[in-house]
Amino acid sequence: KKLRVPEKVPYRLTQNLQNALGIAGIEGVFSLSSENVLRILRNRKEILLNLLESFIYDPLIDWTGHDTGVLVAFYGGQSNLYEQVTVKKRQVEKDSLLRMFHLRTIEIRQNWINLGESINRTMNKLIQRVNDMNELEKNVNEHDIKMNIMERRLDYFKAALESSSTTHSLFSLLD
Repeated sequence: KKLRVPEKVPYRLTQNLQNALGIAGIEGVFSLSSENVLRILRNRKEILLNLLESFIYDPLIDWTGHDTGVLVAFYGGQSNLYEQVTVKKRQVEKDSLLRMFHLRTIEIRQNWINLGESINRTMNKLIQRVNDMNELEKNVNEHDIKMNIMERRLDYFKAALESSSTTHSLFSLLD
């Protein structure tokens, strides 16, 4: 019997197929093998999910061990066809990568501009801080010089006061 709408389900458990499974029907080997398949899939779900995840990002991924594997089998070993397909595939990949790169640069352009302005402001602040530190260091050095002069004068006066005689050179200034 021909169906009006073709079947898309690879295995429909109709009464005829149940009879083909033997005396036990779906409760025998079919049930055990289905349970084993589901158990193995559950145990290895990470591997399966990783493989399926690659289809999300690249549904046209080539799983053949060798690039010519499928083409040779499908097209009867015509190597020039393989080269044409490979060149087209590479060109499509290159074009899609360039488009994605262009879109990504458009997306992050404003962020880069903002980041550049932020770096500029930060650098200007750092330059100002360095200039302020240099000015402070210059002031500290000037104060250190003045402090050394004052300490030498103080030592000179202390030495003059400690000497009991008027022979100290400070007393010669009084004359």
